[in-house]
Amino acid sequence: YVTLRNLEVTTTDKAYKAVVMVKDQSRYVTIDNCYLHAPACTASSGEDVCLVGHTIIDEENKNNDYLTVSNCLLEGGKMGVSMGGTNYVLLPKEVGGVIEGNTFKNNAQKAIYVMDELGVKIRNNTIIIDADAPTKISVGLLDMQLRDEYSEATEITGNIFNVAPSTYCAVMNLRQLEGTTEAPVLIANNVINLASLNASYAAFKFNGSKAKNVNVAHNTIRMTGTNGGAA
Repeated sequence: YVTLRNLEVTTTDKAYKAVVMVKDQSRYVTIDNCYLHAPACTASSGEDVCLVGHTIIDEENKNNDYLTVSNCLLEGGKMGVSMGGTNYVLLPKEVGGVIEGNTFKNNAQKAIYVMDELGVKIRNNTIIIDADAPTKISVGLLDMQLRDEYSEATEITGNIFNVAPSTYCAVMNLRQLEGTTEAPVLIANNVINLASLNASYAAFKFNGSKAKNVNVAHNTIRMTGTNGGAA
């Protein structure tokens, strides 16, 4: 039960792993109303700064459960928030993550990266990529996978994307998603304003082997630019 609030935290070292690192069975950590920033990291190797990163112990029930990142400005770096526990198939997955009310600005490769975070809530965030920002988007601005069912619904709701990346971009890259009839994955009421430069750009990219009990509803997509991609 640790809270960081009203802090500015930064690094100028592009090889540094994270501005704030949540690691090794740290539960109920809250990062609220902080300014986390680093230089943009566009290189494919050697530039690794994640503004909120994580490490885990690959043993049973040793995840960083119930991490909350709220009301923060996360600017630059390689990624904004990276969240998710063990990727070992047979181990219990991390639960309870919340990413809410933040502004992500010019994160060079991803804004939000969430792998197997059960019941995660990604709500009411604003994601900005300026046309002149140094970026090299890797797979998607919001890149997500959910391979296990869970009793609490996963939500991606109320987010606003105002993005004009200078390289390829899928705004949401959605890999395998496993919802249930009682707790479906909900992707709703998001607004995507995407300026595209070629046909590879996309607002939603369903990029996994399976999507089960996923509700996509009431999203607004506006695509501009030349040689536009697909919604």
